Amino acid sequence: MTKLQPDSPSAAMPQMISLSEIEAVACPCGWAQRAFGHDAGTSVSVHYTQITKAARTHYHREHHEIYVVLDHAAHATIELNGQSYPLTKLLAISIPPLVRHRIVGEATIINIVSPPFDPADEWFDSSDLNCDEMNADMNTADTSSALPMEIHHV
Repeated sequence: MTKLQPDSPSAAMPQMISLSEIEAVACPCGWAQRAFGHDAGTSVSVHYTQITKAARTHYHREHHEIYVVLDHAAHATIELNGQSYPLTKLLAISIPPLVRHRIVGEATIINIVSPPFDPADEWFDSSDLNCDEMNADMNTADTSSALPMEIHHV
């Protein structure tokens, strides 16, 4: 990450990072490369996310997300509170807290998250478990026939 010099001593330090240089981590819908966040002292985090399968419908109690669709497979959609909408290139989607959502089909997006991403703020209606609780459940479940997967935010 490159920190640029401020114009004045009281100015915040601008930051630049190449998303391609960040290690991809598994998430429930594919892979994500996450920049900035709490450690960087920013008010948002930015994720380059490759969606390779249908995500599980989820919501956030704190996070407001903005998805920007960079590319998508034919017939890929986003579900927002149970309504399905077709994806188009460069479509920007604002997803406030408590909106149930998921992308169905393959897509590549930029996800801007405010406040910065926290894996504990991913919630699922079926059991009202959050991401951390799902990880604990997965660690105690018999996964001998399942592929290894880390639960993270899209």
